[in-house]
Amino acid sequence: MKSKILVVGSINMDVVMTVEKLPARGQTVPGLAMQSFPGGKGANQAVALSLLGSPVTFLGCVGQDESGHRLINNLRESGVDTSSVHIEAATPTGTALIAVEESGENFICVYAGANSKLHQEKVRKHAELDKVSAVIASLEIPLEPVDLVLELAHKRGITTVLNPAPARELTNRIYQHVDFLIPNETELAQLSGLKVENLDDVRLASARLLTRGVKVVVSTLGTQGAYYYSETEQFHVPAISVQMVDATGAGDAFVAAFTSKITAGATSRQAVEFAALVGALTVTKPGAQNSLPSMEDVEDFAKRREVVDGEDV
Repeated sequence: MKSKILVVGSINMDVVMTVEKLPARGQTVPGLAMQSFPGGKGANQAVALSLLGSPVTFLGCVGQDESGHRLINNLRESGVDTSSVHIEAATPTGTALIAVEESGENFICVYAGANSKLHQEKVRKHAELDKVSAVIASLEIPLEPVDLVLELAHKRGITTVLNPAPARELTNRIYQHVDFLIPNETELAQLSGLKVENLDDVRLASARLLTRGVKVVVSTLGTQGAYYYSETEQFHVPAISVQMVDATGAGDAFVAAFTSKITAGATSRQAVEFAALVGALTVTKPGAQNSLPSMEDVEDFAKRREVVDGEDV
């Protein structure tokens, strides 16, 4: 039996409104359509891992409400172990309000809700690190449980992955417990304190983060692809050209896909190329978890690209 991947993070109900163009500050724009989808960075990553064939446990909190029950059921139906999901009676489930324009670009406002109740004691009691091969954490939950789970996992030699979203100031202590840091270009700029406008900037910003203790920085760069940076290896993987419908969840899909491959023994380049493929496929459908591909979907997509491009993925 394969060892599980533990995801520690947020679980939200995403309320998604499609608009012709994202509003400017103070501007009101009409909505073209509105739907609700299961979301939250942690839950997205957990579902993505399960769909790609990785056994996964999710540690997080929901409210004792309709949204919370729907979210737990969705995780179970997706094959995620929910035994470490906590139901908070006095706090509503987290909610994300997402506006998506027709080009696929979006902006997101998040109410943490029950996610704010994920404290260190829950990590100590329910992380079950003796059963996992990797830990993924993100930052839509309090920083203290993230700090603790990364430290505990690192001490046990478990692969640690941090998706620093939304970006916030991190201590060197946290960085030193991270094997793979996976930011987007905005988060890379915020964490490094440097502008990130091109690949040279990505290299400089990544190098700065390595001085704080992180082992590897894998930056997702939207239409510019992805960049892998460690002391011994640096390379760029170009973006895969697709018709973008909705970018929501693409970063989470990338994180999950990269982690699934790295823990399975793939090379760093194989892992990044696979993650780029999964991320590209994710943006071709609306929603976060609704857009996440199965391994069969990814394999079919790769075969279609081989036919069109005449190249291997």
